[in-house]
This record gives sequence, C-alpha cells and structure tokens, in this order.
Amino acid sequence: MKKWLMFCLTLLIVITLTACSPDDKGETVTLLLEKGGSTSKIVYSAEGDKVIEQTSENVLTYDTLGVSNQEEAEAVLGKFVIDYEGIEGVSHNIEYHDDQVIESTKVNFEKADPDQIAELTGAITEGNTGNGVSLEKSIEVLESQGYEVVTE
Repeated sequence: MKKWLMFCLTLLIVITLTACSPDDKGETVTLLLEKGGSTSKIVYSAEGDKVIEQTSENVLTYDTLGVSNQEEAEAVLGKFVIDYEGIEGVSHNIEYHDDQVIESTKVNFEKADPDQIAELTGAITEGNTGNGVSLEKSIEVLESQGYEVVTE
C-alpha cells in the first residue's frame, strides 16, 4: 500500500524543473494513467516549453490504498495534506466517497515558489529550480512512468 501511495503522490506532482526557452504560443497537454483500478490525470498549460500551470486529479479506490473506508483513508492521506497547506500558488483538495478518494491539485507556477514545490512529497526535480518547469521534460518523465498523452 505504501508503495502505491508514494507512486500516486509522486505522479501527482511530478515536476521536472529545468531551463525553459520562452515562446508566445500557448499549449495544453493532458496525460492519463490507468492502473489497478485507479486513474491519474495531469494537465499542463504552457507557453512554449515553460509550464505555467499544472492540474492533476487522482481517483484512487480504497482497495488500491489498502484501506476499507473513509476513516482509514483519511488517516493514511491526512499526513500528506499538511505538506500542501500555506504554499502560495498551490491548491490541494481530497474528496472522500463511498469506495474511492478523488485528490485534486493545482499549481500556478507563476505564483508558486519552485523551491517549496520541490520539497513536497513525491516531487521530482532536475536542474535549477529557479528556471521554471519544462513541458517537454515533464512529459518525458510521465511517459516513462506509463502515462499516455491524450486528446480531450
């Protein structure tokens, strides 16, 4: 269970911070991973290779988390919720349902401090965190984890 939870948290905020070249063209890229009855969706909004915003939604069944009800899920996930509190540019929400948890995160990289983001549980960083988030590198990392680029 802990391995799956860390995998989900890692994928929740996978960010590869590298130097970005500016470009005026806006782009949105959606990546999806379905595994073991759970789904993880990450959407990047970028200008050129520089990610401006990242949203993610993870739908995790209680079975996947190794728990049987909402109270047990809250006990497991509650430890990680605290990490997100008070970080400017980051919103994080967990909804508990009858048999699953829906976790949503939004990061506005124009407002958030890259060093604070890099310290979150599950963050993957590479290069100078002050240079921004590379869309190309982020997609590359997620595809290596099994995500697929999808069109909506």
